[in-house]
Amino acid sequence: MWGWLPMVASLRKEGMDIRYGMPKERAIAWFSSYIISKDTKVVPACHAFLDWVLDEKFAMAMTRDYGYRMTTTVHVKNLTPAEIKEMQLDDIGGLVSKLFIQELPENLNDWVQAWSEFKSA
Repeated sequence: MWGWLPMVASLRKEGMDIRYGMPKERAIAWFSSYIISKDTKVVPACHAFLDWVLDEKFAMAMTRDYGYRMTTTVHVKNLTPAEIKEMQLDDIGGLVSKLFIQELPENLNDWVQAWSEFKSA
């Protein structure tokens, strides 16, 4: 079945023997990112927010509570060897090689238009 990492983390906390598999075709992955608009009037607040999401405490909460792998590594020292192995953080290069990271299509505007028409139908 398909599900988000927090679903797996929640079900494991309830005692279910569940984990993500890695299909030979590679698993679908996505990354989120933050940007600061060039027109923002609150640059210091944006920097404070970015510092917060890169902080060890936030990274630990996202990892332990939701099962997310973070792009910062400041929290890894707080994980047990079993947690590191379970999340495949002991071989990040190997993990990434098993992931399919979809790129945006060249005709993104056509996709957006088609999706808008579908939603409004």
